[in-house]
Amino acid sequence: MILNENDINQQWHMHLLGDHAIVFSLKEKMDLKINMEVHALNQFIQSKNINAFKDFIPAYYTLTIVYDIIELQKLLHNKKIVSLNEFVQALIKEFIQFKKENTSFELATKNIKVPVCYDANLGIDLEKIAKEKNTTIEDIIQIHCARKYRVFCLGFMPGFAYMGEVDKKIQVGRHLKPRPLVHAGSVGIAGAQTGIYPKDAPGGWQIIGRTPMNIFDPINLALFAPGDMVSFYAITLAEFNSMKKM
Repeated sequence: MILNENDINQQWHMHLLGDHAIVFSLKEKMDLKINMEVHALNQFIQSKNINAFKDFIPAYYTLTIVYDIIELQKLLHNKKIVSLNEFVQALIKEFIQFKKENTSFELATKNIKVPVCYDANLGIDLEKIAKEKNTTIEDIIQIHCARKYRVFCLGFMPGFAYMGEVDKKIQVGRHLKPRPLVHAGSVGIAGAQTGIYPKDAPGGWQIIGRTPMNIFDPINLALFAPGDMVSFYAITLAEFNSMKKM
């Protein structure tokens, strides 16, 4: 994915999160360009191989960096930098300069295709959504499969990817009362977001189908990563059952 300097004019803010993390943030909203900027900063800082930085957590409009406080103090001392604030301000300035000199900066990303069975036995909210939106189940399926969705962040449970944006024609709110059980692989909609339940769990998203793919396991961990692009395609119930056995 290409990030062009002319596309974005953002103002970064920084604040400490306790004494072991710092948060870089942009405007508080779900927005593709903002999220691309977050990932560009993430990719740039990781390329610096700063030993004190231990974990990177990109989200919708924030990048949280967890650091080793002892290693960070050593780094600041060696660079003769007075404070952490001075250090991160210098990082942001360097990042902005880097983008000016590399106007076709390419973000590392994966394109993932996900099969979904939209059979009424699995897409248990499809009929209700169709009535609410005054449309057909077939139209909901076509609309859901028609676009690529960006993984903005992971959360809620291990491997759960918040993806967007869902077409406004099929956006629906969460259930007022969550279900006590939503089956693993269930594909849901909540407002402008779509997502897949990695395992059986309570949940309030509107369920429109189910995928036979394994979204998370303890060995391979999460199928999706923030920044990935995901597209869905419809399969039959017979294909779903066959793929589940593989």
